[in-house]
Amino acid sequence: MLTRPSAFVGTERLYAALEKVGEQLRFGIDPRELEEFLAKRGLRLERDLGAAEYRRLQLGEAAFEKRGHEFHRVARARADRAS
Repeated sequence: MLTRPSAFVGTERLYAALEKVGEQLRFGIDPRELEEFLAKRGLRLERDLGAAEYRRLQLGEAAFEKRGHEFHRVARARADRAS
């Protein structure tokens, strides 16, 4: 989303809202690189969900009526005791 904002619905509005309050997005990670990124920091990826998936888990059937920024993801990681 940081390198191709036009590829995602709502990005222009998000950037405009952030600019109004003097903020900007500075960090993002490609989901394909997440497991390795976390491992280098002593964490083990347990779960990684896309926006539609986590909305369905949290909202059930109501999720089908909702839209959100599809570039958002939710990941859960645990400290790797072997580190």
